Amino acid sequence: MIELSNNDIEIIKSHSREFLEPILTITQLSNLHLSEAELIQNEDFNKVIAQLTEIDKQGLRPQFYMLVTIIME
Repeated sequence: MIELSNNDIEIIKSHSREFLEPILTITQLSNLHLSEAELIQNEDFNKVIAQLTEIDKQGLRPQFYMLVTIIME
């Protein structure tokens, strides 16, 4: 089980929409069973890449992956 500090929890709560949108979009895309070439050309996939880049620029990658881990458990 992942251990979260109170600060991590507050960050995840305050960025929950920003964090959940790319997770849910990737889930939708995976259900389409696209080829790699189709995925790379997909507008939603490219939007997810931009969202993840922005999360990384904000220094929120650890908290984003904590949320991903919680969801996957």
